[in-house]
Amino acid sequence: MPPQGKETEERPTVICNIDKKPVVIEVRPDWGPIGAQRFLDLVEDKYLDESALYRPVKNFLVQFGLAKNDTKREKWRKIGQIEDDPMRPDIPFVEGILSFAGGGTKKTRQTEMFITLGKTVPSLGRDALHEVPFGKVIKGMDVVQSIYFGYGDIEPFGKGPSQGKIWEQGYKYLEKDFPKLSHIDFCRIQTTTAPEKEIETIARDEEKEFRRRLKMTAKQRKQMRERKRERRKIQKSQRGVHAVGSGTDATESVFMNTLEVKKERKKDNKEKTKRTGAGVGHEKQRNLKSGSGRPKPVKSIFDSFREQEDSAESLEIETQSDIVSSYFLPTMFLLVVALFLVVLRACFKKGKGRTD
Repeated sequence: MPPQGKETEERPTVICNIDKKPVVIEVRPDWGPIGAQRFLDLVEDKYLDESALYRPVKNFLVQFGLAKNDTKREKWRKIGQIEDDPMRPDIPFVEGILSFAGGGTKKTRQTEMFITLGKTVPSLGRDALHEVPFGKVIKGMDVVQSIYFGYGDIEPFGKGPSQGKIWEQGYKYLEKDFPKLSHIDFCRIQTTTAPEKEIETIARDEEKEFRRRLKMTAKQRKQMRERKRERRKIQKSQRGVHAVGSGTDATESVFMNTLEVKKERKKDNKEKTKRTGAGVGHEKQRNLKSGSGRPKPVKSIFDSFREQEDSAESLEIETQSDIVSSYFLPTMFLLVVALFLVVLRACFKKGKGRTD
């Protein structure tokens, strides 16, 4: 049996739900203090939440420790590896022992770890510097032994997932090619040592909190989508309008803004008519009939003011007609009189020539 070390009260306890079932892990800083602290830091950061048990090998081990969240995975990759703990040949790798995975050489422990599944695995903890125990499953080992083993060992040892592809492609790769893998739902540190009969109750409470957090997140995403839809509707309704608020004040402000635009256009057209004559009046009339140069009405806001707008447009057309009548008809009259005088003068000269 492994040595007892310090008193049980000083050993942190971590509860993990695997496939919605509780597993209790006793962390042993007296075995591997650096590894134990890194594990607690990962749990505290919720790094292991929804992470896959991507290397399940019967009677050997199950490996995990690549986060589902890309940001967290990249964050801890940048944090880097931890120093090695002293080797512990006096602690055998029996069923339920936790240790970090690594490259076998100095300082290769990062986030990936494993739980032993064999009754005893003598090949572990002998030469590889990373294989130093830091904890043990004290309840729920039957849950660990009941995970999905169908895909076998990882590449290149078997036909299971590739660690490199998980790093490159994320969990989309696992969801597509290995959808049946078991997952850690969440892991939480227990600040106090709970009696064994209360452990399942604590796990259930943690699962409820975890599901509630996920539900709130989904609700927030839904609210965000609704806000985006509302913004798009407002943007659609702002065609040609500079400012749109909400309610009666907004409707009034938009209507007044439109009237101001009409007044300004009317004033400009009067000035143009004085400078260029009747042609501008005809052009303005054509613009009014075709709708060019006029801001498009916002249906959702101007429904109650359509009659007022129609009357305003009619008034504008009448005004332009008055302008045409005031300038165009007198001009035409003068031209006709001038033409008559020219013809009369020509006739007079012709008659006089004949008399001579």
